[in-house]
Amino acid sequence: APAPCPDLAEAAEAERRIARLSPREMEVLRAMLAGRPNKGIARQLGLSPRTVEEYRGGVLAKIGAGSLPELTRLALAAGVAPEAG
Repeated sequence: APAPCPDLAEAAEAERRIARLSPREMEVLRAMLAGRPNKGIARQLGLSPRTVEEYRGGVLAKIGAGSLPELTRLALAAGVAPEAG
């Protein structure tokens, strides 16, 4: 049987949620999707690890994800790619 199509309604909802993020939150999201730890994200963006923790919390809250796996699923449904490298 062919693979089922992605749920278009879910993808549209995920895109709407991700559109709420600031440019800096998008940078943090893409780094999170790439599996980077807070300290690595902090170094890369010139922030403190505590500030990165705040951004991570804001990203989860704005997108309405209760966990990193849920956040990842929503981000990928919306077409957000992990940062390269």
